[in-house]
Amino acid sequence: MNYNKLTLIIPKINFKKSFSSTSTLCDNIKLHEKSIMPNNEKSVLFILGHSGYGDNAYFNDLFDLNINDIIYLKYYGKIYKYEIISFEYIEKGKKYSFNFDENNLYLITCDKFNLRKQYVVNSRKL
Repeated sequence: MNYNKLTLIIPKINFKKSFSSTSTLCDNIKLHEKSIMPNNEKSVLFILGHSGYGDNAYFNDLFDLNINDIIYLKYYGKIYKYEIISFEYIEKGKKYSFNFDENNLYLITCDKFNLRKQYVVNSRKL
């Protein structure tokens, strides 16, 4: 997996961030190791990022997104388009069931007000 060829773009919140193979949650957003890249027939991506306070709170504005908003992933020069289909709060540390049979992109961050919860933005590839 070449992280250096992946960029997350969310026009509504003026967000554009690229990954590197050494990205950590302390200094960037991070692609979860179980992700299946968008150029595969069945892909699922999990992108993690902090929200809250500090220089690494890149996902603060995810809470401003709405159903049907568009997210783009640029991978090896090709643009993949995703439409937001749902939002969900989940308990931090509890096992969560993701659907590997659909072409989805999940953006995951901590809730800004309840640190025991995580906020999940679920989008489907168009």
